[in-house]
Amino acid sequence: MELSLKKVFLLVAIFPTFAMAYPNGKVEESCSTMIPGHGLPAQTSIAPYSLTISSTNYTGMSAFIVTLNKEQDGKDFKGFMIQARAPNGGTSLGTFVVNSSDVQTLKCDSPASAVSHTSRDLKSSVQVIWLPPNTQYDIQFR
Repeated sequence: MELSLKKVFLLVAIFPTFAMAYPNGKVEESCSTMIPGHGLPAQTSIAPYSLTISSTNYTGMSAFIVTLNKEQDGKDFKGFMIQARAPNGGTSLGTFVVNSSDVQTLKCDSPASAVSHTSRDLKSSVQVIWLPPNTQYDIQFR
């Protein structure tokens, strides 16, 4: 069957090239690299967002509050992914607990080892609880 130029154009218009977008935040594909798969280059400038934790050291099984905020002059954000790792480490450490419908846990190295967005709705801040592993590590939140 031969396709006319008009039919080919129509097919391309109806079925455009798809980019990997994750409006539902199910981004397990990005767990190891932490690179989003939406086709945009990584930001190289200073981030207009801050990631803070409720304490800078831990002993035992303390729970930490992890907060992602837009900076004062920053824009609201749609998507995010947060993991805790040892510096230069490749695997997630600890477990996240969510307390908002804007956030969900992801199974990266283990269940609830990362968190991400649940929709593309704009957010100015999200907060989660992080439970550290039993063994003490230096931790970086990414």
